[in-house]
Amino acid sequence: MTRPPAGEKGAPRIVLDDKAGRRIAVDVLDARRRLAEAETNYARSRYDYLINVVRLKLAAGILKPDDVTDINQWLTASAQTPAQPALATPPQS
Repeated sequence: MTRPPAGEKGAPRIVLDDKAGRRIAVDVLDARRRLAEAETNYARSRYDYLINVVRLKLAAGILKPDDVTDINQWLTASAQTPAQPALATPPQS
């Protein structure tokens, strides 16, 4: 039996490390894609919520000019700290 040359001894490890590195890069890119999808879904949900609240208030006949101000404030608020808009509170009878 002959010994492999010194350079060949570490070759399988280099190939393994290269595959592991590519796998990590693929995982990172996949995670970034999922994050972008989640942020898009969140933005769509916020928009849909606002549209539906306006439609509901319009159908109930309780839509007021102040509601537009509330929507504007909520849209300009930081997306990092989402809060329920004032529109979500039921009207007082």
